Amino acid sequence: MGMLLLMIVVAFAQALLRNLTNLGVTWANTGLSWFDWADFILSKGTLWLAFLGASLAVHGDKHVAIDALPKLVSPRARMIMRVIVSVLGSVICFYLARAFWSAVLINGQERPAEYELMSDVGTTHVCDAGAAQLSETNSHQGSFCMVRSFFKLLGVQMETPGAAFQLIVPVMFMFMCARMFGVGIYDALRLSRGDIEDDPASHGLTGAASDVAHVDDRKR
Repeated sequence: MGMLLLMIVVAFAQALLRNLTNLGVTWANTGLSWFDWADFILSKGTLWLAFLGASLAVHGDKHVAIDALPKLVSPRARMIMRVIVSVLGSVICFYLARAFWSAVLINGQERPAEYELMSDVGTTHVCDAGAAQLSETNSHQGSFCMVRSFFKLLGVQMETPGAAFQLIVPVMFMFMCARMFGVGIYDALRLSRGDIEDDPASHGLTGAASDVAHVDDRKR
């Protein structure tokens, strides 16, 4: 919710400043120049919303599912299918997390020119520069330097804020992996105890539509 509200405020402010610029308002140009980070927030915020929403959908068992086949089979077969699909889904999420983790680490080691400072011994990251270097080049260290230092303590190299924001992808894939595996184990234990009562309408898109219908009924 916080990320969504931030994106709405940033997008509204950016659109307002652009319209004021077209109307000839002089200070709007200055504000738009200061807002050069808006596109970064909107693009990375979309990524965060997508994967946070996907993880919450898996948590609520409201992710996309094929509902036709579970309605045609017996409750026991339906439970077996849920166990298999959950375990396979967790394995897929695990390997996707590994792949994206490797890609983010590679991307995190890339250092654009705007984050580099020249020194007698070569180039250095602006976050690693001393006070004298920062004064000579008229540069400053932002809040990202604290985030970068934290990741360095964990053994993760993140040279840019963009790379750090991309870490949401492997992290959420691991969350989805754990959640799917937990569902698979829970349903397997239920199956072993003979507890096979299961309503197919409570899962997937059908379950989401059912929840909305119940909310509407309560409002009426």
